[in-house]
Amino acid sequence: MTSIELTAKTWESVWNQQASVVSYNSNDKSMRINRGYISRYIKPSSSRFLEAGCGTARTSLDTALTHRQLDVTCVDITPSALGIAKRLFKENKAEGNFVCADLRAMPFKDGTFDFIFSDGAIEHFEETEKAVSEIHRLLTHGGRTFITVPRISIPMLTIGQFQGNIPKIPHLEWIFEFIHRQVFKSSLMKNGFEYSFTRFQVSKLMTGFHYVDVGLFHGGLISKLCRLELAVKLQSLLCCLIYACGEK
Repeated sequence: MTSIELTAKTWESVWNQQASVVSYNSNDKSMRINRGYISRYIKPSSSRFLEAGCGTARTSLDTALTHRQLDVTCVDITPSALGIAKRLFKENKAEGNFVCADLRAMPFKDGTFDFIFSDGAIEHFEETEKAVSEIHRLLTHGGRTFITVPRISIPMLTIGQFQGNIPKIPHLEWIFEFIHRQVFKSSLMKNGFEYSFTRFQVSKLMTGFHYVDVGLFHGGLISKLCRLELAVKLQSLLCCLIYACGEK
């Protein structure tokens, strides 16, 4: 089974099981965090928004309700996730376009979107660079993207191993993949195929973009710790997500 097939199968099962319980809450912590990053990086002149690897598209829905001028498109490889997304948009009286597609080859013309958001999606198959290249292709000149991926960190090297994460550590990556895919037969891979990266690796992925900003994506435990002095010392060790923003 290829990495993308494993990911699609895993998430199709997850969303089928959760279809009746997924809901949208504008005050949800993840919504507020994503809203803050999008509002920070999106240009006021933007009119076409794409979420690549949207899952149930709650961030797209929140964006559609927050930025009413945007034409919002949601892309995911799992039909069950898009089914939930359509329900949420309808329940909240929002407009959206929904496309079932592979992020490595999305069915849009060059320069279709002004802003592309991708939260924890491009790490779910081996050809990460291909997905980033596709995002670049789809952006207008001057368009921006905001991407998050798992970060090689203490949580990913410990707890993350019980979820099948594969750290992209040179010369060692194949060992993690062999253990998860061959020894454990993908049984621990609760998120499907999933890589984690260093900040340097993410910066290299963004080579084709201008004005690149790469940093630690704070949320969850870290956002609570940020109120403490200890956070400054701990965040580089505990933060398990990296964001990257760039302009075409």
